[in-house]
Amino acid sequence: MLEPPTGSDASPEELFSVVLPDEWEVTNPQAGGDSWTGTLFGDGFTISFLGGPFAISDIYRTLPGGGDSLLESKHINFGDEVNGHTAKIVQSRNPTEEGVTGMVLDLSSRTIVFTAIGLSQEEQDVAIDIFKSIQ
Repeated sequence: MLEPPTGSDASPEELFSVVLPDEWEVTNPQAGGDSWTGTLFGDGFTISFLGGPFAISDIYRTLPGGGDSLLESKHINFGDEVNGHTAKIVQSRNPTEEGVTGMVLDLSSRTIVFTAIGLSQEEQDVAIDIFKSIQ
């Protein structure tokens, strides 16, 4: 559950649901104006998420047309459908580098961006499985 900003009378709201591996948890979900942030944590690594109508992240630099052709060349980019929604998924070509593993998920009224940095191949596989479980 996303907690409303401090001092707000709004009630907590559910932004998305996700199937996490055992021992994983959603930590520090926070709202601020029309955006929100938090993390998914487990197995020694963290996946950050942020969202709102205009979610912006460095992940966009790794996507085709994102303005950084060198960074784009170091990543694998592919589109996918995640529970009926359009998703752009990115992962590092060389997991030993500090590459980005992430997903941009376009929902009807908002975008959610998930990012993790410097994951091993096994960690990237776990992260992508988590991404694909989001509803």
